[in-house]
Amino acid sequence: MFSNLTLNSIFWLVLGLLLILYGGYAGYRMRMYPFAAGLIFLGTGSIFCGLTNGFTDYSPMGRILWKIGIPILLLGLLLTGYGVWRFI
Repeated sequence: MFSNLTLNSIFWLVLGLLLILYGGYAGYRMRMYPFAAGLIFLGTGSIFCGLTNGFTDYSPMGRILWKIGIPILLLGLLLTGYGVWRFI
């Protein structure tokens, strides 16, 4: 899984880490809980996307991460969209 990371995968991993960090900041300092939860879910889904090289890894672990990562990514999109709609 880690041996076939491309530059695109590394960008997804870094983006996921940044989203998780900013989600924690938004929840702790700005008290925007739905938005923060959405960013944390988006970050987790982005990390899963980066680990599986854009959800194209067909190994057994890649399939498990795909089955977990897609719903987490969609839930993060919904929560982040709701947070943006609610607080703007």
